Amino acid sequence: ESGQGWADNDRRFLTFCNAVARWAERTSPDLLHLNDWHTAAVLGMLDARPPTVFTIHTIGYQGVTASTWLAQLPVNTDAFRWYDVVNPLAAAIRLADLVVAVSPTYAREIVTPQSGMGLHELLAARGDALVGIRNGIDTAVWDPAHDRHIAAPFDVGDPSGKLACREALLAECG
Repeated sequence: ESGQGWADNDRRFLTFCNAVARWAERTSPDLLHLNDWHTAAVLGMLDARPPTVFTIHTIGYQGVTASTWLAQLPVNTDAFRWYDVVNPLAAAIRLADLVVAVSPTYAREIVTPQSGMGLHELLAARGDALVGIRNGIDTAVWDPAHDRHIAAPFDVGDPSGKLACREALLAECG
């Protein structure tokens, strides 16, 4: 209601990041795609990490937490230091192989002091490793009303084909 996060968000999301890091160690993915501050701490928990893409949806949400959390981030610890606190978003901007903003316009905006929420210099320093990719799909190509690759067509006016698509997907995936 107040617009503030839960008081234990740092614990929740750093615990989640630890789980993601352990999973990545076991499965060795070809690419690790992290999103926002909620998953940024993964980069402080992996000794050997795959190529990493980090997407920023809203620069204002940075996940800032107490500096005591540095002890939970055994790798790249200094990247998480932000003045006298921990800033997971700043660390991911520093460490990810590629940083993606949710549109080309947003990528241009967040490198400015007006819109970068204090991270504009870090973002600008990434140069070509900061890109913007517009959210969404090409509805001329990805249109379930005319897609010959799905079990049954559907659209907002007649969603009945969705059930057949669901059943076909479940059968295909077991």
